[in-house]
Amino acid sequence: AYLAADEGASDGRLTVPTAGEQARDAVVQSFWAQARIHGDKPAVIDPDGSVTTFAGLLDASNRVANGLTALNLGDDDVVAMVLKNSHRVYEVFSAVLQSGAYFTPVNWHLRPDEIAYILSDSGAKVVITEPEFADTVRQAAETAGIPPERRLLAGPAQGGFTSYDDWKRQQSPEAPQVRRPGHRLYYTSGTTGRPKAVLKPRPTGDADLAAQKAARALFAHSGLATDSDQVHLVTGPTYHPSPLGYGMAALHFGQTAVLMDKWDAEETLKLIQKYRVTGAHFVPTMFHRMLRLPAEVRAAYDLSSLQTAVHAAAPCPPAEKQAMMDWLGPIVWEYYSSSEVGGTQVSPQEWLRRPGTVGRPYPGVGLKILGDDGTEQAAGTPGLVYFEVKTPFEYKGDPGKTAAARRDGYATVGDIGYLDEEG
Repeated sequence: AYLAADEGASDGRLTVPTAGEQARDAVVQSFWAQARIHGDKPAVIDPDGSVTTFAGLLDASNRVANGLTALNLGDDDVVAMVLKNSHRVYEVFSAVLQSGAYFTPVNWHLRPDEIAYILSDSGAKVVITEPEFADTVRQAAETAGIPPERRLLAGPAQGGFTSYDDWKRQQSPEAPQVRRPGHRLYYTSGTTGRPKAVLKPRPTGDADLAAQKAARALFAHSGLATDSDQVHLVTGPTYHPSPLGYGMAALHFGQTAVLMDKWDAEETLKLIQKYRVTGAHFVPTMFHRMLRLPAEVRAAYDLSSLQTAVHAAAPCPPAEKQAMMDWLGPIVWEYYSSSEVGGTQVSPQEWLRRPGTVGRPYPGVGLKILGDDGTEQAAGTPGLVYFEVKTPFEYKGDPGKTAAARRDGYATVGDIGYLDEEG
């Protein structure tokens, strides 16, 4: 598959575990199980260098999960987050993932009325934020009807908020008595009108199994290793699905997640060297800025620990991707996907044989290129990219938009692309 103009994004390898491997993974490959194994190992390293261990993050995850239960959150209720990158993001996210709720990260750059829309549209029952955004979130929460006892603010309490830290300390550190898988409720940025939530059914059954299944799928599409001695660099803001999801997946595998705040090209190189980072997720703009660093700056850092650099989210000019390969070696994986459906994946080796490709569809996922009239296009002819809907989804509260994206069991997000003769 190719994005229009021969520029794109894609994925990596996929290994499908056997039934026996799935059973073992259900026990081992989840954050909560890994935390009991790794204890004092760093789980999250904040942008300021402070360290949260696996044991500490597990303690916080359980306290937050129990606190959400005490607030009478039920299955499918929504917990919203307006937070910068920090360990708090993952203590809240991991808590929701064992509480049967939905987790909605909110872009903290938004205006009060824009945040209020997301809080109201999602039906959020709790919002968690930090002092920098207190005034904005207070206005938004009042508009959305979220009461002060469900507005949680990191640090001391302020007017209109409950102290998140005090609230958390009052909860039990033991695992919740009833653990149910949670899910994400992401809002698409959109180009016109209000953003829409991509609503998918919550997983059923065991929370650990649901978590490891999601983590395996994510890493399989990007060539990232799943062993626990890896170190993952979170380069983007965690209100975006990929930085959030890849960081959480790393924790499910027992890996350390290093968080950046404001992204900087040279700082990225410093962190890779300092923490011996093995994997990271990028967007093409980051590649562009890293390549603009003077040659002597790039040469000053030891990047030999880096095993996989995965990118997505926007078309990547082939010349820039080739330059990254020349610099880092054939370790650059790519995927093209969306919150709704997806996607395609390509290894560095296959991309070097077909520069510009975004790869082949994920194993087991159908892909069609359709014209405006719904007819399937021949190889080399651009059209709308449609993927088979393997997991049901809807645009929350907008059946018209949901229906408009569908055609015979396939769905599109409006991108244009084409297939070559080999698919």
